[in-house]
Amino acid sequence: MDHPGLKVYGIESYIAVPLNRRDGSYFGTLCALDPLPAELNADALGIFHLLASLISFELEAQDAERRSAQVAQQLAAQARALARLEEREQIAMDLHDGVIQSLYSPVLGLGAQQLNADPHQRDAELGHSIARLNDVIHEIRNNIFSLHVRDLGDASLRGGVERLAEELRAGTLVTANVAVDSGIEDGIDADALRSLLYVAREATSNVIRHAAATLVTISVVREDTDLVMTIRDNGRGFDFQAAAMSGDGLRNMAERARLIGGKASIESSPGKGTEVRIRLRLRP
Repeated sequence: MDHPGLKVYGIESYIAVPLNRRDGSYFGTLCALDPLPAELNADALGIFHLLASLISFELEAQDAERRSAQVAQQLAAQARALARLEEREQIAMDLHDGVIQSLYSPVLGLGAQQLNADPHQRDAELGHSIARLNDVIHEIRNNIFSLHVRDLGDASLRGGVERLAEELRAGTLVTANVAVDSGIEDGIDADALRSLLYVAREATSNVIRHAAATLVTISVVREDTDLVMTIRDNGRGFDFQAAAMSGDGLRNMAERARLIGGKASIESSPGKGTEVRIRLRLRP
């Protein structure tokens, strides 16, 4: 033991074993100090080398875990960026193939009316063009509503439901009422929250696209040990059996509920409105 610092601090026994990575590169030393003199034999030295190997393995594993986490975060960020790009492309396609194409007919019709000498014919064509433009305006409102409701982010259950209701009020003539029991979100996890908001979004989007409703009520209440979310409208309703056979939206809502351990029920008939209900067992 010829290290000068050890004598200064009264160290009589000292051992140092290098910590090496698996590729042989050095990154530290395992040291043991004792103020009393001691004799180190081959067995003790072997134990120190084994301990150094275990420490090296653990430190390298932690480095690998940190690198993996960084790569996972980068991949997640790239996936989100790609999703945004794909969504923008889809929006552009929807606008080009839907809204813009729909505008051509009434615009051309308005131009042709200027050449028509018959005032009665002009009035009829003008009324038709105005009706088509109103249809396009309604389609644009639907697209804007869909864009807003896609981005619920990390909203709470109450916040997400209220945001959907606000979009209904702002983008349509629908009156939307919301009732959410206080504290009920404590009994659900993040997956259940996302699925419930998805179902609510799908149901309110259907109201906009199909129901022609004037009133929508969204409620999330506690019934014994269950959470029950209900979206009810006073719209035109539909033949549920026929729609269930052909619509992906209804099947998706039922599947979302099933994946979080819940159950979906949908009731509707022509002229009677629609009710979507999700029942889910709350956590203790």
